[in-house]
Amino acid sequence: MHEDERALGVMPPDHEPRATQYVPQMLDMIAKLETNGLAYLAGDGDVNYSVRKFPEYGKLSGKSLEDLRACYSLPTAATII
Repeated sequence: MHEDERALGVMPPDHEPRATQYVPQMLDMIAKLETNGLAYLAGDGDVNYSVRKFPEYGKLSGKSLEDLRACYSLPTAATII
């Protein structure tokens, strides 16, 4: 990362937090999302975000849930080969 920022002439970040330093806080946030019905435990053990319960989902990308679902169902290179 730092080699790339130097090559691009970009200033380095002032702070580089590590995700592993915030695992307890992340677990608390996940529990709150589940408690509020905004996330759910999937059959494979993952916790997924309930995007349909968040009307603003996709706003940054400018895509609707229908657009995103259409992209999800497109074949990947692995399925074409």
